Amino acid sequence: MDKNIYVERRDLATSGMTELAADMVLHMYARRFPDYTIVVAAEPFLLLRVVRKQWLKLLRTVQRERSKTLNARRIAQLSQDITRMQELRFATKTPDEEPLASVFFIKERQLSEMLPPISTCYISPEMNHEPCATRCEQILQAKGLLVTYRITPPPEPKKSDAKLIF
Repeated sequence: MDKNIYVERRDLATSGMTELAADMVLHMYARRFPDYTIVVAAEPFLLLRVVRKQWLKLLRTVQRERSKTLNARRIAQLSQDITRMQELRFATKTPDEEPLASVFFIKERQLSEMLPPISTCYISPEMNHEPCATRCEQILQAKGLLVTYRITPPPEPKKSDAKLIF
């Protein structure tokens, strides 16, 4: 059975967890709150805390945007988004242990405990992508999305050939 899994590779400039969390949160928001999402990380609890903080910052931004707009359709859309954002639950446990959660932060060894259907799988940059990606592909639903992160520092500025004359 061909599930047509989509793979997206995202680059980060630094290895900081804040940059990873901010990108992940914006990506989740842009995907309009996928059903079940897993995040594979070396330190899932720590990443969850940073992602939750970024999620709350984004929630406040969306609330401010709603308060500024006069467009009734836009207000209705943002109100729906705010409600969904407030209802979204994050967990460092499996779905059996935390059935109300939608986003699960897990270690690589916990992938075997995750049951389909998972709509999105994020793999943090410190993980070995090949084994994680293979296992994620097995539990992703048809047309699911696998997002892998890697650290690609910006290129160093080139030294100028100009010479200073004193």
